[in-house]
Amino acid sequence: VMAVSNQLQQAIFNIVLNAMEAMPNGGDLVIETETFDRHVIIIIDDSGPGISGVNNENIFEPFVSTKEDGLGLGLTVSYGIITAHGGTLELLPPNLGGARFQISLPVGG
Repeated sequence: VMAVSNQLQQAIFNIVLNAMEAMPNGGDLVIETETFDRHVIIIIDDSGPGISGVNNENIFEPFVSTKEDGLGLGLTVSYGIITAHGGTLELLPPNLGGARFQISLPVGG
């Protein structure tokens, strides 16, 4: 993947931090990677309470948050970074009961 490493690190960190904050008493956080159709796929899945009360189409918009004290910028920043690298960031149906995100980045030469 041709990318600015610290930007990708920030995008993934934002999602992982959200998962950790959603599970203050512990839980499961699984990060999987694979390649598919000339893309690197990263799936971040947690066993927290999930994302409710927010329209899934709006989840990546600025200032949309399910956290009482959240700014609603972490996923927006992550979405911007991933799309700037030619990729996609999607909210998937949960696998562990919480939130499940998929990052897809094109393999570059």
